[in-house]
Amino acid sequence: MCNIAGYIGTRRAAPVLIDMMKREEGFAGGYYTGIATIHDGKIHYAKVAGDTDTLCAMTGAADFPGNIGFIHTRPNGGGDTDAWAHPFISNNGHLALIENGTEGKYREKYPKEGMIKTLLDKGYSFTATTKEPVNYPKTDDGTHVHITDVICQYIQYCMDNGLDHRGAMEKTHTDIKCEIVGLLLDDAFEDRIFVTKENYPMTAGFAEGEVFLATTRLAFPEDIKFSSILQLTQNAYSEVYTDRIVTYPYAEYNLPHARITTQYYN
Repeated sequence: MCNIAGYIGTRRAAPVLIDMMKREEGFAGGYYTGIATIHDGKIHYAKVAGDTDTLCAMTGAADFPGNIGFIHTRPNGGGDTDAWAHPFISNNGHLALIENGTEGKYREKYPKEGMIKTLLDKGYSFTATTKEPVNYPKTDDGTHVHITDVICQYIQYCMDNGLDHRGAMEKTHTDIKCEIVGLLLDDAFEDRIFVTKENYPMTAGFAEGEVFLATTRLAFPEDIKFSSILQLTQNAYSEVYTDRIVTYPYAEYNLPHARITTQYYN
């Protein structure tokens, strides 16, 4: 299991995210760590094979600009290079994705190799690949690819073919089914984090002009008094803002496809 933290607010996101991850890192993770923020329409990101302290020591992550971002750490799962840490960046450079989860119950029923071939045939490429025997999908020549790298490029592929964030994330996580929660940044949107969730945890905490996202409430700053703490809806797509969460249940699960808005009030 991985750990995730996200933030939108009035403060610079990077120090907030690093503090949050240090609070929850011992819960799970510490082998591969990465961060991304957005500032002036550009994604700033760094990732390492190591824990949060390694990320800070080896990169300029703590100094990244921007008031929105997320951070991720995960257990040892193969790859052993910085490329195998999250976030994954879309080929066009405009999207950053982090996820927590596994293929789980969908491993045999929904093989991922066909999606990899589709992307390669369309000219998309991957950064986290290895010939070593790791527990990830593989290409026709036996190269293993990190599943989140595949998902990130597939989201871009869907958006390149006319879908919006909601449509792209729903189609991606219907076609490439996993037991996950995922957070997406788009460098054109500095006011929201896009979320897809099946069944892995993701908690939101609201404060004045700020929203915090985390795998566990352990990550939330102790000096923040939250007026609202809630779990995001499962089997759904959500957009998280500093004052609300807008959620659309996925049609795949035969739930009403109506908007659910959770509003934060001062």
